Amino acid sequence: MPRQKNSPNKSDFVRSQPNDLTAAQVVAKAKEAGLTITSALVYKVRSVEAAKGSKAAKAKAAKAKAAKAAKAAPAAKGKPNSSDFIRSLPATLTASEVVRQGKASGHSFSPALVYAVRRNAKIKASGGGRKAAKAKAHAAPAAHVAHGSHAENKAAFKKLMVRLGLDTAEELYKEVHAELKAFEENK
Repeated sequence: MPRQKNSPNKSDFVRSQPNDLTAAQVVAKAKEAGLTITSALVYKVRSVEAAKGSKAAKAKAAKAKAAKAAKAAPAAKGKPNSSDFIRSLPATLTASEVVRQGKASGHSFSPALVYAVRRNAKIKASGGGRKAAKAKAHAAPAAHVAHGSHAENKAAFKKLMVRLGLDTAEELYKEVHAELKAFEENK
């Protein structure tokens, strides 16, 4: 049934009551004010309000987190971080010299960071890293087989069979054998 235009809003009444009142106390106060409400309405209105408050709290926390991240992020034109500073110096300097120059520039780091940054720069420069090393390891047997001697090819083939597993190797052998047989017949 639609609400009368001049009648008070029951949900507004519930929202106006302190949250420390029980649902029964809010229903009693509403009765005194000439409103008929149920405790279910009180619970519903309070749960909706709590959810709205929760969303607002999440939004506030996200805004604070973003502000903290922006504050922690180095400025684009400001002082470089320690790793950038290390990379900017020539690799001919010793780690202790780099640490000394860093202190003079307002950076504080250990020689271990110098070694780590230089090692990572070497890996990156060589196109390396774990993925590249893994890809090279898998590609190496095929390149080796193509250019090796007969004995080396046999050894590489055995290693490949072991790596693949006997069942897979046998299936592949059957496929290759069938293809070679078909090729010989069509010759």
